[in-house]
Amino acid sequence: MFPLRPLTTPGTYAQGTIATFIISTVRAKGEVQGFKNPYIRIETTDGTSTILANTEMSRAPESYYFFDWEVPSDLEPGNYYAIFSADLESQTYEKVQNVAIVANSTVHPQEVLCSNTESELMVGLYYTIKKTQEIPVENEQAKVSANGLKAVFTFDKWNVFYNRTQIYRNFEEINTGYTINYDSGEVIFSDAIGEHETITADYNFSWFSAEELSTFLSFSLSEINMVPPGSTSSLSTAPVVWYPAIIWGAAKNVYRRLIHDLAYQQPKLVYGYDGEGGGNWKDAVELFKSLKENYEKDFEQAAKNAKRNTWPGIGIVVAPEFTMPGGRCMSSDTCIKCNIDGSIFESTIYDLYKMFNNRKNIKVLSYKDGFETFSQVSKIWKSGSKKTYIVKTANSEIRLSKDHLVYLPVQDKYKAVKFLKENDIILVNNSNGFMKEKLLFKPMAHKIEDVYDIEVPETENFIGNNVVSHNSRWFRYLYKG
Repeated sequence: MFPLRPLTTPGTYAQGTIATFIISTVRAKGEVQGFKNPYIRIETTDGTSTILANTEMSRAPESYYFFDWEVPSDLEPGNYYAIFSADLESQTYEKVQNVAIVANSTVHPQEVLCSNTESELMVGLYYTIKKTQEIPVENEQAKVSANGLKAVFTFDKWNVFYNRTQIYRNFEEINTGYTINYDSGEVIFSDAIGEHETITADYNFSWFSAEELSTFLSFSLSEINMVPPGSTSSLSTAPVVWYPAIIWGAAKNVYRRLIHDLAYQQPKLVYGYDGEGGGNWKDAVELFKSLKENYEKDFEQAAKNAKRNTWPGIGIVVAPEFTMPGGRCMSSDTCIKCNIDGSIFESTIYDLYKMFNNRKNIKVLSYKDGFETFSQVSKIWKSGSKKTYIVKTANSEIRLSKDHLVYLPVQDKYKAVKFLKENDIILVNNSNGFMKEKLLFKPMAHKIEDVYDIEVPETENFIGNNVVSHNSRWFRYLYKG
């Protein structure tokens, strides 16, 4: 049993890149009781060397946890283990995933083998098909092994709930004397169950694994790549404007597979099969067919629009509560040069947030190919209150959250504030244009304060307090109006 489920699949990463790992308790509501200490560490496969010591993962809304790992540029290429650990009910559990590292010199400059994008698409797909990943089962009788020590249930991939999965022995709830393997859907007893005793359970499970969801996303992108003109984008390099099409294409494949699964007896039982060919499962199949057909139509049009870079008919934006990467934000007094209806002036992110909510068309100063450019803002939002850190050079200063990414021009990459060091060179913009400046000290903790996020899809960066840093992304499901 493991209280966290990785949402990112085992992947390949290049030296010097930032790899995002996402895990979730995957439950319907509430916080898991007794859950604490979600950590990640990176080790060699033989366990003789630790690359990354136990590090606490950051919590995002909806009980998702994430960690941005800056792959060392000198890390020996090869296979490693990412080991997730967590405590639940006074026990510590671990889950291992394979991580492959390749030399940066073998990767095309514009290619990132596994990055934030794939993780974000995975979470976006999860929200689109959420109820297929939170299916309740009540009072199912288990098959008990011959030695009486194991009770096996129909479905695996159980979800961890705030009120726990309920196990019953002879229809009386029991709370001790067993452990639950949530991955396999099995209950292991410390003492053997009697031959004539009955074990039942109430549990909740996910229909699809993270690996299956990743495959659906890959299939969807392959279909988009085949739409003329042909392309070769990967999940890690797909443009942001393709996200809705990729997710819709994956969703149609999800429901296609679900309809196929319901041709068999055991899956039918979840949706009300009466054992004789009838029951509510037929209504479920018809509903899934309708959903599949709707996603097929949306995907067909969206795939074409992705290649034409046009999006006719999109009228409503429905935004879920969850934003990723989750903690990349700035203090409310961060000053940004903007262009609103042809008028150019400087404004704080707080004031821009208010203007955005008043439906102002806002462009902000950003960095592109060595030059300044005003780029369209697609979203500004308040991210709550977080601890900020002072990032300071001789001529600039900004307060950012520890996960915010700042551009390092010498390495031509972004680095999280928590990984910045004294004398690191960042890119700043002043009256003399773009300049490289050294940090005067390692980013210093300031205080917990109100913070804000901004999304700039075209350049994916903005200039705040003269510092070039990465934007954030807001997941959104787009529906034709």
